[in-house]
Amino acid sequence: MLASYGRIGASTIQMVGVASYKAEWRHFADCVRRDQPVGCTVEDGRRALEVVLAAVASAASGHPVRIGEAPRAITQAEGPPNW
Repeated sequence: MLASYGRIGASTIQMVGVASYKAEWRHFADCVRRDQPVGCTVEDGRRALEVVLAAVASAASGHPVRIGEAPRAITQAEGPPNW
């Protein structure tokens, strides 16, 4: 796993990266090669990202964050938080 730190407003959060799922990448590559639709769309990905951004903002603030009111990006912090 890879750990990096991001910043939402004044809060620093830790983000953990996980290796991609090989079967999903294989499916995507096969669809591209065969010119067939993939299992999920760009819109599905956008909606999933909105949920993740709201969850990260909620974790950073300690308060509920509505999906439509979440920040549109996580900015990179300089280093780990000084807790």
